[in-house]
Amino acid sequence: MKTQSSVQLMKDLQSSLAQVLVTSRSPSLLYPSLNKGQTTIQTGFDLAMSSNIIRSNDAQLEMAIADFFHCENIADQVVETRFKYMLKQAQLVGGGFRPPTR
Repeated sequence: MKTQSSVQLMKDLQSSLAQVLVTSRSPSLLYPSLNKGQTTIQTGFDLAMSSNIIRSNDAQLEMAIADFFHCENIADQVVETRFKYMLKQAQLVGGGFRPPTR
């Protein structure tokens, strides 16, 4: 009887230990809940970096377009009408689109 109770005690202890390990690693304990509208520091950094990358990419594209039109001596009026329309249409195509060749 003593062996059986010590085996049961050992099983209960293992079960309790396992439960403690699971709850100690749960996300709610690692990342405490925040008030509505409040973000974590890491999320804030991620959003800022994403925004900076997008702005940088936008600026690089804008400079490449301006460089192309100025180097090829294309009139500003073309940029204001036809090219803007072409960019608007380009936003709608899928990733498999290939520009026409000669």
